[in-house]
Parts: sequence; structure tokens; C-alpha cells
Amino acid sequence: MVEVALVRGAVEVPLPLFPTAKPTHLGADLSRSGERVMSDESKRAAYFAGTRRVLRDYYLADPHNPHQQSGRSSGAARWEETRRCFADCVHRSGSYLDVGCANGLLLESVSQWVGERGLAIQPAGVDFISELVDLTRQRVPDGQFWVATAWD
Repeated sequence: MVEVALVRGAVEVPLPLFPTAKPTHLGADLSRSGERVMSDESKRAAYFAGTRRVLRDYYLADPHNPHQQSGRSSGAARWEETRRCFADCVHRSGSYLDVGCANGLLLESVSQWVGERGLAIQPAGVDFISELVDLTRQRVPDGQFWVATAWD
């Protein structure tokens, strides 16, 4: 279920994003109760702030586990088994953009795997967790990386 927040004072109350009531009816009910629906921009900011907090805690929990910092904690063999398929889709040299690049392990791996076939990628990535982008820049120094969301 996707949820957005209703705000009453400083308290957030979850509400389904797609209520069964018509939006105009929902708005009328909310205005009578003194609550207001957050703007799309506010909902998006709240969503990304909450998600950023949860993912940062998980991804960065073990500073010695690059697989967990990239979203998988099952180790190198499973990493290759589930990620090499991305490199298999690259049929020529060129740019490669990873949206949600985490710590850059996927970009590093794809670059290595396509290199085995004589191809090269110019890595680029975006992630909304600045600490992960810092790790990516260390891992893949020849790439271009930005701290942003896909909405930015």
C-alpha cells in the first residue's frame, strides 16, 4: 500500500494514496476536520526523507560489506549471479547511467565484465544518499556522479 501523510499540527497521520472517496469529497472532509493534504512536492520530500533514512541505515550498517552497501548482503558469488546480466545487455562501448547507484559496485562490476569482452563504459550515476555517492566516487574515480533523486 502506498501512503501519504496528512498533517495536523506536528503530527503525521498515514492515509492511503488512492482513497475510495473522490478526491473532492476527501478534500471537503479534511478541511472540515482541520487537516490539510500535503502538496505533491511536500509528499515527495517527505517520502524521500523517510526512504533516505531507512536505506542509509541499512546500506551503511556494515562498512566492510560492499555488497550490502549496494543493496545485497549475500556475497560476491550471488552478486555476480544476479548482476552480470546487466553487463550482458551492453553490446557496444558508451555511456552507462546507473540511477540509484548506491556505492558504485554495480558500475565497477559492469565495467569489468564488459571489459572482458573488449568493451568500455563511461560510468555515470545518481543516488539520493550523499554518503553512498561519496563511496561511488572512490570506487569509480573516472565516472560522473550526482546526489539527487530521479525527480531532480
